[in-house]
Amino acid sequence: LNGSFGSKSFQIGSNANETINVSLSSVAAEKIGSNQVNLQSAAADGFGQAAAATATLATSAVAGGTYDISGRNDAQVTIAAGASAEDAAAAINSVTSSTGVTAQARTEAGLSLSALAAADESVSFELNGEKLSFVATGSKSGDEQALAEAINSATDEHGVTATIENGALSVSNNNGADITFADLTDSAGTPTVELDVTPEGYDGAAGTAVTLNTAAGATRVSGAVQLNSSETFSAQASDASLAAGTTDVTSKLNDVADVDITSQKGSQDALAIIDNAIANIDSQRASLGAVQNRFDHTISNLANISENVSASRSRIQDTDFATETAEMTKNQILQQAGTSILSQANQLPQTALSLLG
Repeated sequence: LNGSFGSKSFQIGSNANETINVSLSSVAAEKIGSNQVNLQSAAADGFGQAAAATATLATSAVAGGTYDISGRNDAQVTIAAGASAEDAAAAINSVTSSTGVTAQARTEAGLSLSALAAADESVSFELNGEKLSFVATGSKSGDEQALAEAINSATDEHGVTATIENGALSVSNNNGADITFADLTDSAGTPTVELDVTPEGYDGAAGTAVTLNTAAGATRVSGAVQLNSSETFSAQASDASLAAGTTDVTSKLNDVADVDITSQKGSQDALAIIDNAIANIDSQRASLGAVQNRFDHTISNLANISENVSASRSRIQDTDFATETAEMTKNQILQQAGTSILSQANQLPQTALSLLG
């Protein structure tokens, strides 16, 4: 199980080169996991990024394109213009049976109040079209806590969850749907409050941050896409808004040994890693089962051959040669007598014809 077995051939037939190959790879924690590719755009309006802050919310600027995936088999999927990461993941998953590659999407962004409203002022904003507000406390940590509570109070409506870990506020949608902010205002009517929005990819890579204020309080954060497989694969996007580049990117193994469940993101990633590690082990078990069936069939066949040979040998050894020789001699005499009688019968017509002549 540590991979030292490697690959070996076993003779299973009576002729040369009738062999079967058996391979066993390591199932150590540092050797199994999920082969992954993280698709995060380099374009400001692409996947895993946030659009520039504007006064009013704009539609998604993600360009249409394709993903070429080379896994167990090759497949190409088409992504429509304006699609979300959730849509892209669904398209990739539609060819999983061919490629062996699955996709998951998640939208995540760090939030930080870089300028605060005065204490007791009401700060309001729209999150995915839902109007929310909180009362400023006059401190950054207090305001961010109030902001998180305002977001989580309506999660069922807008689909976004806010968390604070180690003093850092972030929002996420675990399906990969876009997260939109709009109409950031405070009750004083002065351009005081500012909110920095920093998108994050699956690997924690930060996208380009945007700053929202009362003059330009709208942005759209697109999710990132992560591809997973128990086997090595490569992926290529046709447009920069779909991934960082348009060249083939080969998957990288994230192994079980490095799983980190001390954070929400790490726990989510651990699920994909462990799922694909189990799939890898299942695949090896299936291969071993097939080999075992082949060996069982070969053993059964050899046992039948041995039984038939033994039976033939026994019949030969048990033969009464005196009786069989006498029977053979009798049959030979009868055959010779019959041949002689037929010969004489053939001569009689010839004799009669010669007398007539």
